Amino acid sequence: MLETVDKLTDRIETLESLLDADHSDWRAKPGRSNREEE
Repeated sequence: MLETVDKLTDRIETLESLLDADHSDWRAKPGRSNREEE
């Protein structure tokens, strides 16, 4: 189970990096939170 969580976390981080590179304002949209603030 923890292995799955680790893989999903890595995938989320990768997707966020791609979004940051291509659509830098995606975090500012309503309903979005910055994971670094959590």
